[in-house]
Amino acid sequence: MRKIPERATEEESKQRKRKKKTKQTITRAVTHIRLIEANPGKLDALDHLVVAYLALTQQYVTLFCEAETSPDKFATPIFETELSDRWHRVAMQQAAGIAKSWRTNRQNAYEAYLEDMADYVEAKAKAEAFGAPLDPKRKEPEWGEWKIPELRVPQSRPMPTWWWLRNRRTRRSITGCASVP
Repeated sequence: MRKIPERATEEESKQRKRKKKTKQTITRAVTHIRLIEANPGKLDALDHLVVAYLALTQQYVTLFCEAETSPDKFATPIFETELSDRWHRVAMQQAAGIAKSWRTNRQNAYEAYLEDMADYVEAKAKAEAFGAPLDPKRKEPEWGEWKIPELRVPQSRPMPTWWWLRNRRTRRSITGCASVP
């Protein structure tokens, strides 16, 4: 048996219509005011914060990369800083992420080096078994110890548009691909 839904009363339909007519307030960013013009004191405070934050983060990156255990982003803070506890915790978490990524990439590179070395030794053994010299183009792989990442201060004030246009060195070919002259 099929049941047909009942029609809504006029009051219910008016309530639904009223709900649809309410407008939402949309908040937009004021992008036409440059930060330099808005508050120069705030820029100085941000520059000071960046220097202190990067120095602290670099200390933790070095600590986590040199440690034998895996980086712990929730470890107890050990370095003194003028930053708040929250900034200190964020710096530790970022440093732990950087160190974890660095360790993973280093481990993958070391495993690739070991595979290349095994291939080289195998090829050398085959060449010696046949009495032929190893291909002179083939070199023994070398492992170089990785450097600990160094954090750099980002450029806080972007270059003006005219600088980018003046120093642009790419030109478009017929296919639309960029090429360097």
